Amino acid sequence: MYFLITVDTEADNQWKRESPRTVDNIRFLPRFQKLCEQYGFIPTYLITHEVAVDPFAIDLLSGWREKGTAEIGAHLHPWTTPPLLPDEERAVPEKRFPSQLSDDLLRQKLETLTRTIQNNFSFAPKIFRAGKWGLDERMIDYLSEFGYIVDCSVSPKVNWRDFVDSSKMDGVPDYSRSPVFPHFLYSRKGRKIFEVPVTILYTRFGFTEFFFPFHTRLGHMPYRVRFFMQRLYRLRWCRVFPETQVSDLVSLYELAGKNRLPIFEFIIHSSELMPGGSPYNKTRESIEKMYTTLESFFSFLSKQDVNGSGLQIFADSYGSS
Repeated sequence: MYFLITVDTEADNQWKRESPRTVDNIRFLPRFQKLCEQYGFIPTYLITHEVAVDPFAIDLLSGWREKGTAEIGAHLHPWTTPPLLPDEERAVPEKRFPSQLSDDLLRQKLETLTRTIQNNFSFAPKIFRAGKWGLDERMIDYLSEFGYIVDCSVSPKVNWRDFVDSSKMDGVPDYSRSPVFPHFLYSRKGRKIFEVPVTILYTRFGFTEFFFPFHTRLGHMPYRVRFFMQRLYRLRWCRVFPETQVSDLVSLYELAGKNRLPIFEFIIHSSELMPGGSPYNKTRESIEKMYTTLESFFSFLSKQDVNGSGLQIFADSYGSS
């Protein structure tokens, strides 16, 4: 099994209503990078436009990439990627899913982000994740056009329509029936991109993905029923929340193995590494608690039959086989 680490590398505190522009959290990345290197893991930093134009971030991330200890990909936040609509320039913009943008605007923003990374980092990005997980079929064509080979925007078992106002559901993705295994996504034009979804599984009772069709039928159930069933079956992400215990991550890993997943994909936001950078880690104490959990978990994984890999390295080998 390959262990993949994806870092949504973005401005400070994306959860606030106003549009954040500072990237102070980038200065907290070296500690996380050092921890990854200590256990032989290769993080993939998926960067937004505001990070891609920051001199400190460019120098820091470029150094790790050149040493082969990290990878860099693109992360499209419509509210900070030019061209900006009038409402996106305000202090409290509408933070649209990329999949809610018009064809022209989506293509323009993706092109801006891609060209900015290419110009400032001197390489063409091949890895992509949509902001707010907002991928749609149009993006397969655009990503293919701009040279991307792998996407990691799919969050299996999650219907993001559950989290938006009923009047704003157009273009909001529903991944409740998406596979947890790496697979290809195809557009109507015949273009494709290799999809490596973040690891999200039902962990209670140890049921596998092959157990019964109920897991896929959850997507058709009313939200309240689905909400209850997700808690009954303990839907877990491969990430660290304030309440996450090492045992939670270990049980998730063991179930991934039981499902014979070829990958175990972890996600974290760069802003979660800075005190006050996210609602999850508001204090230095919460940061230390998170690192204690991470170090214990990384140590556990290093003793298992796990290979650390960057997302592009994995895609180049597994996606072409």
